[in-house]
Amino acid sequence: MAEIAVNGIASGAHIARLMGAGSFGDLGLHECVAVLKDHVRQVEGGSLAGMEAMLVGQAFALNTIFHECTRRAALNLGQNLGAADTYLRLAMKAQSQSRSTVETLAEVKNPRSVAFVRQANIAAGHQQINNGTEPRAGESEIQPNKLFEVIHGEPLDARGPGTASRGNSALEPVGAINRPSNRRRKGSGQP
Repeated sequence: MAEIAVNGIASGAHIARLMGAGSFGDLGLHECVAVLKDHVRQVEGGSLAGMEAMLVGQAFALNTIFHECTRRAALNLGQNLGAADTYLRLAMKAQSQSRSTVETLAEVKNPRSVAFVRQANIAAGHQQINNGTEPRAGESEIQPNKLFEVIHGEPLDARGPGTASRGNSALEPVGAINRPSNRRRKGSGQP
């Protein structure tokens, strides 16, 4: 029994039987399973005509629901705004589902062509393209952070006194070479 319960054909036929009873009368479960198996065989054979017909029927049914809900919303606009709002929400959902069904039908009839693109060149000017294999990065040695360690392995004591330095020692040679002969300020007024 569990095999039948999880079988897609049997469960689909059972739901069709239950939901269709109000419109179509008492439907036999075995008859529904046989019809559904026939449709599955057609799809497996490559024919999507039954699926296309179902999608067209659903799109028209959803469009009819949209129109009926919109009509009922219009009748309730003056007296009951809550009911009008509910009907309009249902109408918009039905309209959206109808559009989605038509879109699915169009996709089934005219599937999009799929293109696998390796490189898209979008630059307006010169652009370098490296489509080859990427070079393997070499092994890099992890360098200790010289700012936080005075001696390797011993942390820097930030509370201790720092060593005195003479300003920016890295730029001292530049000042000695490119020093102006007259080092006074322009606005001092002395010759």
